[in-house]
Amino acid sequence: MLGVAASRIKAVQNFQACPKCIEIQLIKYGEAFWKRDWFIPNLPICIEHGSSLSIYKEKPSDSRHHFQPFIESHFSIESVGSVFSQDLIISAPIQQLLNLFSYPSISFDQWTHFYYGLAQDSGYARGQHIKHDQILELFLQYWGQEYLQAKNLLCHQNEENSWLKNIFRKHRKSFSFFEHLLVWQTFLSREKLENIFHHAQHIQPVFIVKTTTIENDLDIVKCAEYRKKWQQLVRKNGIKVSRSISNGGAIYAWLYRHDYKWLQQYNSKHQVVRSPLNTRVDWHNRDREYAKVLLRLAHQFKDDLSPTPRRSRNWYLMQLPQHSSIEHNLSKLPLVRCFLVKYVESITEYQLRRVCVAVKILSSDFQPLHLWRVFRLAGLSKERITPDAARILKLSGFFNTHDGKN
Repeated sequence: MLGVAASRIKAVQNFQACPKCIEIQLIKYGEAFWKRDWFIPNLPICIEHGSSLSIYKEKPSDSRHHFQPFIESHFSIESVGSVFSQDLIISAPIQQLLNLFSYPSISFDQWTHFYYGLAQDSGYARGQHIKHDQILELFLQYWGQEYLQAKNLLCHQNEENSWLKNIFRKHRKSFSFFEHLLVWQTFLSREKLENIFHHAQHIQPVFIVKTTTIENDLDIVKCAEYRKKWQQLVRKNGIKVSRSISNGGAIYAWLYRHDYKWLQQYNSKHQVVRSPLNTRVDWHNRDREYAKVLLRLAHQFKDDLSPTPRRSRNWYLMQLPQHSSIEHNLSKLPLVRCFLVKYVESITEYQLRRVCVAVKILSSDFQPLHLWRVFRLAGLSKERITPDAARILKLSGFFNTHDGKN
């Protein structure tokens, strides 16, 4: 790992192992051996069993480089330390990462455009401006300060060059796998890593090159003339009105093409100071109020198997008063945004709920649970079912599949 000495993510310094994995290895192979899964930086649990790893501290030996089988080595066993519930969350994408095939290297420019697009798609960008404070707020809500502090990745609002801000800026250096995964899990928790890499790999950055023209004596005289006309218009009407009138629009267009730098400097000094934004709405209080309503809804429908529409993002927002206003001001409602990330019903979950409704109806009529009959009643088909839903139905072994129509 290049740059590991200067990285915020420190390499594992001790031998550590999963006792459950060791038992399986002894039964299956007759001996134990080290697995790479046990030496993932910042992950003190086994990604296969979710159990805490144990630290094996080697006792002093006369022969430093002599190989000894794992089971015969002389170790003192210690606890790995603090384990958080968030470790289980991050272990799933780490396991995906270990199982991925190699991908061509993704350039800094591609990562820059990827994270800008991620912020824009999530409502955390306005033009070229990234809303870093709101991103940090969501990030802290998702992972918690204690967990990030333990991983040496805690960021603060007044920290200008935090790693979280830099990952959404122009990339000039690499970030660790753990930092990438924390951000992806916050914004793209339902997305598979192979899809993320595939998308980033195929980004084609667009480079804009500005050209300047060399002015001759005639241009200098003409520029002075157009500058004077524009100054008179702005003093009389302001910038916005001056651009909208016919003569002013032509003057502005000429200066934009031939004297762009002066035009921007002059306009920036004569901007009209806008009145403050409407602060009559207490968005903090409204955020808490709406979050409570949404949580009650989620609890109400938690075990509900009625044939209601999919509980999508829009469905939840439509249950709130003034839903159109909420849609346009989600950036001011961090708790509502956090709820939508966590509780929105995926297509797979929706399809499985429809299957459950169909099973309930057929069972009440004492009809056999043929898969084709369940699909027809649920309004589904083998072509429309998602791979995850199909896999769950197959593993359940609940349906009678010995039928020619299946």
